[in-house]
Amino acid sequence: MRSEAYKARQREQKRSEYHWYRKHGICVYCHGADAVPGMQACADCFYKRQMRRIEKSSDEQRAKEAEQARSRRAKHKTQGVCTECNQRALDGQTRCKKHVMLHRMYDRQAKVYVISDLTVCNLTSCNEPVVPGKRYCEKHYKEKCAVMMTNREKDNSNHIWRRLDNEMFRNKVKR
Repeated sequence: MRSEAYKARQREQKRSEYHWYRKHGICVYCHGADAVPGMQACADCFYKRQMRRIEKSSDEQRAKEAEQARSRRAKHKTQGVCTECNQRALDGQTRCKKHVMLHRMYDRQAKVYVISDLTVCNLTSCNEPVVPGKRYCEKHYKEKCAVMMTNREKDNSNHIWRRLDNEMFRNKVKR
């Protein structure tokens, strides 16, 4: 049987190897591939570990984790920090600058517009026939056009979306 001193040396050696691999950006599990930036594992090991964790977890554990995530996001929201990374959130937002830009980029990539043949106004309370080629009846179409015209006349050069778009453009140009 092995002595406690031997086991302690082994633990210390494993710990130092782990930190060495992590410091040098090598996967700490397989020691054979580069780690994904910002993580300690390569993509394969990360995926395998996630699948193993999901297979082992029960419905109750998943429900408990979902509830913990919801409460964590609510707590971060009340504290005014990013709901994903705990950094300071932007004014009027629940995410930091980095995550707002990331999610906007994801939304733009994933957006798929499905335009079906509408025969009735797109608003739920209205059942009037639509203007040909539009989504709204004549009354609501005129209202929407009036709102768009007033919005075009406003000075929105300092709007948060405009600032974020400019920041995203600057970051792309620097690369």
